[in-house]
Formats: sequence, C-alpha cells, structure tokens
Amino acid sequence: MAKSTTIKLSEEQKELLSQRVETFNKTNKTNYMVSFKGKFCYISRISQSLFSEIETHIGRLTYSGNIESMEFAVFKYSSETYDANEFFFPGAGKLDGTIEGALRAGFEIYP
Repeated sequence: MAKSTTIKLSEEQKELLSQRVETFNKTNKTNYMVSFKGKFCYISRISQSLFSEIETHIGRLTYSGNIESMEFAVFKYSSETYDANEFFFPGAGKLDGTIEGALRAGFEIYP
C-alpha cells in the first residue's frame, strides 16, 4: 500500500501569508487575522464592540501546492462548518485563489 503524503504549509509560507494579510490590513484599514493548521489557512476578522472584541469567521483556504491558487471554503454560521461547495454568497466573484482575493471577498461575506 502506498504511503500518502499530506501537503502542509511550510513555516516560510505561513510567514509570507501572514505578512500579506498585515499589508492588506494596513492598506484597507481592516483587521483580518489568519491561523494555520496543516494545509489550512483560516481567515477571521476582529471587530470591537463596546466591551469586547468579536471574531467573525470568514473562511478557510486549502493549500495544495501553490499559495497563489488555493481553494476557498466559506464559513457557514448556520452549520458552523466550512463549505468548499458553496458558491452563491456575496463576494464570491472576488475569489481568485490568493489570500488577497479571499480577504476582498470577506468584505462582502460578513460585513
């Protein structure tokens, strides 16, 4: 039986993606944050309420070998899951496989 290999984001790729999010935040006056687990890059946005910070889950990018061509899965609050098969949501047309495309879509997904 062949041993399967899992593609994971390297530390260098994680750092590059984090830097790109930081640049996007500065340019667009947004407050996105990312976290990583294996081949996944999770995107959230932080906003301030009167007494606390609120984290809004936006979506998840899946790395399959190229950080310029990642698959996006929108976070669905109705089921609290990430759905890569959901294509009908505000901002879907902004997705282009890049983290910046996912962040632009995030403006419209959950304003």
